[in-house]
Amino acid sequence: MNKTADAALSRPELPEAFLKAQRELLGGDFEAYFEALARPPVRGLTVNRLKISPADFEALSLFPLRPAPVEGGFELTGGGNFGLHPYHAAGLYYLQEPSAMCAADLLRGRTGRRVLDLCAAPGGKSAQLLSLLPEDGILVSNEPVPERARILVQNLERLGAGRSMVTCLSPERLAALLPGFFDAVAADVPCSGEGMFRKDPGAARYWSPKAVLSCARRQAGILAAAAELVAPGGFLVYSTCTFNRTENEGVVEEFLAGHPDFSPVEAPLLPGLLPGGVPGSRRAMPHLFPGEGQFACLLRRAEGEVPSPAPVLPFDPLTKREEAELNAALRDWLGEVPEGAFRRRGETFFLVPPLPPAPALTAGVALAVAEKGRLEPHHHLSHALPLSAWRQSLSLALEDPRIAQYLAGETLSGPGSGFGALAVGTFPLGLFKAAGGVLKNRFPKGLRFRLPR
Repeated sequence: MNKTADAALSRPELPEAFLKAQRELLGGDFEAYFEALARPPVRGLTVNRLKISPADFEALSLFPLRPAPVEGGFELTGGGNFGLHPYHAAGLYYLQEPSAMCAADLLRGRTGRRVLDLCAAPGGKSAQLLSLLPEDGILVSNEPVPERARILVQNLERLGAGRSMVTCLSPERLAALLPGFFDAVAADVPCSGEGMFRKDPGAARYWSPKAVLSCARRQAGILAAAAELVAPGGFLVYSTCTFNRTENEGVVEEFLAGHPDFSPVEAPLLPGLLPGGVPGSRRAMPHLFPGEGQFACLLRRAEGEVPSPAPVLPFDPLTKREEAELNAALRDWLGEVPEGAFRRRGETFFLVPPLPPAPALTAGVALAVAEKGRLEPHHHLSHALPLSAWRQSLSLALEDPRIAQYLAGETLSGPGSGFGALAVGTFPLGLFKAAGGVLKNRFPKGLRFRLPR
């Protein structure tokens, strides 16, 4: 590349050792990759099929977007803060660049009923996996870091996840509790983040060949724990957002050498993806595929005998008095009381599906919270049910100024008495409590924001 052309481009300062490794990896494609680093990062979103189909979202959306190569994903082609939008607050989509969608997509048609997202926060791959689950499926989203796990819980509540469970355990601890339990496991492991350099130029400062080796050692341990969680005949996806062979093919090849009961599974390549260096792997590069970059590999465990614990409910059962009080509150808020098992954790009451026997932060749908001797509906309940489920509701058009007021936490005026759901169109945003011509705002304080002007 000549100096004049190079001066016209704006790209992050990259370590020479990294550039050398990329030249060896890409060969004649290196110049195209290098030029791509000067372009703006690609943004995208995954449609939440629990609430809306991709086709309906495309027809509804006011965003400039085009379909991504991954089914259910879109590339955002214009400016704007799409995280500060009523449709985002309503859980219609999860912001995720298209190449990051490639890993979970390998489990399309292969999830079975029990699925684990092992390193789940902030929740992009969990959002995809929820859309791939069968109706009787259960998703366990695990995040070992407590602060990140809390963000994961918030995102899954916004998406209206009901057949899910969030755990905060190390991969090794989870493997000890649930050996051979899951039909499919996604392990999107922490890495040196080479695919983040364009999006976050500062990330390159922390890269070094030593850091790559350190990441690979950690990844090998996570992958070994992930393998223990896979049921006989089940699937395992290993993925990173980095490019080097050490953390990608190197980790997979070392794993396969020590785990003869696992083998690679060939999967069709989406347009623009490159085959990885081991069978069953795919590589997204920013000069060929929309996004920042991803490596993913699909593996399968051989049939065999692995002990699998029977599903149990890890939360506390309700006393007869608690169940009567919860039923009365639900009848007051909703047209019908949801069917299923009620459980309690602390001051929060849940509607739970059959769950794995592991300690959890949250599971199923958070229905209500005990506040000063009474029950109040949980924010999660507003997103997990359709607007029609509520006895009392307020539907506002997208352009109605009261939408912005509500999301900012302001009080609105309106008739009625008691709790209800407020929605943009037919998509609930959150709760209110009506009294004396006033709708007291119940949108959680930690989630409030002001819409961009």
